[in-house]
Amino acid sequence: MTASPESMVAERKLTWDRESGAFVPAVAVERDRRVAGFIKGPLPLVWMQAAARMPGKTLQVALALWYLAGLKKTTTVRLPSKPLNEMGVSRDAKYEALARLEQQGLVSVQQQPGQAPLVTLLTASA
Repeated sequence: MTASPESMVAERKLTWDRESGAFVPAVAVERDRRVAGFIKGPLPLVWMQAAARMPGKTLQVALALWYLAGLKKTTTVRLPSKPLNEMGVSRDAKYEALARLEQQGLVSVQQQPGQAPLVTLLTASA
């Protein structure tokens, strides 16, 4: 047996308003649909400490590398400029930071003209 439109009950969402001490109609809150990003661990502490001691934007580049590695579930990732631009890292600073990380034995970098560098995170030597 189906209900007729006249017998249907209108549903309203209410929330408690502390100021008025009564229930009031709920106001829809517009939310940002993007999921907040996070860095998937575990992050080797010794590795991060070594990156943090380096000058310039090296730590930001290191964090971006671990973020991308967590997304891809691999230790080898391409490092495009877009995620670094969002962290305030320029193209030149990116390459300087990669050179520092590679010199310390924290990453291995393969570069080809016209492509983002292919970076492998090295954790055993940290």
